[in-house]
Amino acid sequence: MFLHKLIFFFLLTTSLSFSKTIFEKLEVKIHKYKFKNAIVIEKRFKNDEIKMLSHEIKLGPNFADFFRIPDIRCGLNCITVAIIDCKTGRIYDDDVMDLTSNKSGDKVKVEFNRSSKLLLLEGCLGTKNKKCGTHYFKWENYKFSPIAS
Repeated sequence: MFLHKLIFFFLLTTSLSFSKTIFEKLEVKIHKYKFKNAIVIEKRFKNDEIKMLSHEIKLGPNFADFFRIPDIRCGLNCITVAIIDCKTGRIYDDDVMDLTSNKSGDKVKVEFNRSSKLLLLEGCLGTKNKKCGTHYFKWENYKFSPIAS
């Protein structure tokens, strides 16, 4: 029993330190901004979507200094990842990623923080030819680039 606990502790601390290390490698400098007057400038969205996205902007940035990844659910165990520029109100959804659970129903996981341009996703990406597992993306030049899967 002790050996199981020791192995579990080792795996937990190893994975946590790996995640922290890779987040730190893609660290960004945090600036102070005022976002209270920022609104979604995109006209292609419906009024209720604009209200929701504008509300997200007012919550402030939570990713890569001045961006926000809103909590957009597309169903049970399904998350849509898009990016809002909190300074301009622009939505970057060209490479929107839908993340769903695998066939066994494992929960999806999205990890990011304001001081890093790393996005970590656990689950199945895409609609056809789903790639299930842990996926790492770097936010650079206003788009995501895969680091590893």
